[in-house]
Amino acid sequence: MPQIHQSSFIPQLEEFARARNPSWDIKIGGLCLGLTLLNCYYHFLDEREIFFQRIRKVKEIKLDISQDLDKKPYKDLTEEEKVYEHFFNDVYYLQGFLDDTKNYDQTKPAERIQFISDHFIFRDFSSQASCLSSSCFNPKTYYYDQLEKTLSRLFQADADKKKYLLLTTGDHAFGIFYKDQKVFLYDSRHPHQSDPIDFDSENPSSSTEKVVNLIESNLQSFGGPIVLVIHILSNEELVETQRLADSFLQEIESHSLRSGYNSMTPLHLTAKEGLLEETQVLIDRGANINKRDKKGWTPLHHAVQNNHFEIVQFLLDNGAKVDAQRNDDYWTPLHIAARDGYLDIVEKLLKAGANPNPKGRFTPLYIAKQKNHFDIVQMLEVNA
Repeated sequence: MPQIHQSSFIPQLEEFARARNPSWDIKIGGLCLGLTLLNCYYHFLDEREIFFQRIRKVKEIKLDISQDLDKKPYKDLTEEEKVYEHFFNDVYYLQGFLDDTKNYDQTKPAERIQFISDHFIFRDFSSQASCLSSSCFNPKTYYYDQLEKTLSRLFQADADKKKYLLLTTGDHAFGIFYKDQKVFLYDSRHPHQSDPIDFDSENPSSSTEKVVNLIESNLQSFGGPIVLVIHILSNEELVETQRLADSFLQEIESHSLRSGYNSMTPLHLTAKEGLLEETQVLIDRGANINKRDKKGWTPLHHAVQNNHFEIVQFLLDNGAKVDAQRNDDYWTPLHIAARDGYLDIVEKLLKAGANPNPKGRFTPLYIAKQKNHFDIVQMLEVNA
């Protein structure tokens, strides 16, 4: 069976979409999420093989996108172009349910999804619960220990019912379908079709370890601790799973990542990595927005240093202390933004009430001058 990797397949879809409509705002992460939800849909249709057949069919097509595809009405498309169009439309439609900027009036993921282009009979599935899992890569075991425990408990809850776990982190997604004591993994960075794993309820950790091992290479690419959002989808009510997911959300903020990560909390990590959805979930569940790590950094410090404007804005709107100072040098987030030349973030911090002359050895204005960020120098001088 031919192997199909996201590294070649997703960019093909993106290239076709841009040729079809150059104005579309297409993101690799969105297509990955849509593709994973499409896999979920076919699982609930009991037609997993059809999903892979469609992927192989699209992958085998060699399109000439140098032609004016954006000017072609649908009726003038070739049969091969229509195959591409149908598949892309499914993926793009479904990824919209995980993007607040799309006007579908839906949650993440959709409360109800009942669309697919190659079926006349629809089957609903819905978002039953969501939770988070934070986990560190253990250099002794070469393994993400906490993730294995989280998945194992989710598989055992409502064990007699079908469910699909959609795991997202940044721009990547994994799908795990559970049915009749079998686990089907979908990871679009691996070969698309893998054999199901038998889930042994008498030895759940061993079964779940096999799942984590299959996705581990991609998790290691993050180079440290991870925070995953886990959406649990089903066409049945999952009472036990809902209670378990709620307990995970209540527990996660109390977890400190190992000392090698300066006692960062999951919120520090999501702010640092620019994971907006995960940050929102943590704040909604009562995470301490001004918690300091071992070096005195708050989540806002991490978001500013990594130039995550949306995270900065969200944290400020939800009570982050704009003038929080680090332990060693008393730097505020404004110092960091001035040093790194992040004009938009400097402006946002000043509008939020940041002190342009906080105590410490150097002011943000002095640092901006040393770095030759003259637009920031001008803004700070006006506000000094």
